[in-house]
Amino acid sequence: FSCVCCSVFKSTSVMASEENNILGANKGFEADGTPIVKGRYTVQESTGEGCLPTMNETSLKEAALANGGYETPELNDKLYLHFKGYRRIENLQAYTGLVSIWLDSNGFDKIEGLTHLVNLRSLFLQKNLIAKIEGVACLTNLVQIDLSENRIRMLSGLQTLTNLHTLNLGKNFLETTESVRHLVDCPTLTNIDMNNNELKEEGIIDEVLAKLPKLTASNFDGNPMVREVGNFRKKMVVACKSLRYLDRPIFDNERACSEAWAEGGYELERKVKKEWAQKKRDESKQSLQDFRDWQAELRKEKG
Repeated sequence: FSCVCCSVFKSTSVMASEENNILGANKGFEADGTPIVKGRYTVQESTGEGCLPTMNETSLKEAALANGGYETPELNDKLYLHFKGYRRIENLQAYTGLVSIWLDSNGFDKIEGLTHLVNLRSLFLQKNLIAKIEGVACLTNLVQIDLSENRIRMLSGLQTLTNLHTLNLGKNFLETTESVRHLVDCPTLTNIDMNNNELKEEGIIDEVLAKLPKLTASNFDGNPMVREVGNFRKKMVVACKSLRYLDRPIFDNERACSEAWAEGGYELERKVKKEWAQKKRDESKQSLQDFRDWQAELRKEKG
């Protein structure tokens, strides 16, 4: 009888142990309580941040290989980490050769973990939760930054980026002249996109944009200032001497007419517009005449 009891007790113990192991595995833990790591996920309890994907060595390697990159981190010059559900930028220390990195469409609320990527030229951080521009001061080779569709209300942290040409700040929460005055500290900018913010003050034109000597293209579509500032387009063209694109191309005749408007009002603008129209007709006429002369010369040679 005692042998039977011992056997039953041992069987029950083994079954309980196996059940605990199964439950532990279902919850994301080994039998000893260690979290199970699978790919880019650290599997833990069904609640809490432990269930979210993290940027670890394995997930970064998988992302590199999935897009034609290399297993050795230093050999990669681009890295696609968009639409991953990450909450923190981390563990990129080994990727020192990166030139471009896509971090858009995640859940980042802070720019961090990038200071060692000194060769970086393109940084894509759109569609996140970023409220402040920081953590990029050391990235002096940056040429392009996309921070559209974030939560930025005040510009800062870009003054050391002496090679920055393109800045996308569309669909943020910029409102006043002060909120964008920092752009004056970025004289190398050639392309700025600030569509669908809440910009409304005319001072943005004269106090900020006019002080960017290389600005050639900009987009302010969807901002109140486009509707509320009288003659917005003309004022932009006159203030920004190198501007060639403002939501649509700016041709030489439009610049000439805008500058005439600024100098002598609508009367001078109409006069210049007529002169440009006549100039275009004369050029067309001359081009047609040149073609006819060329045809006549060919006939003469054949005849």
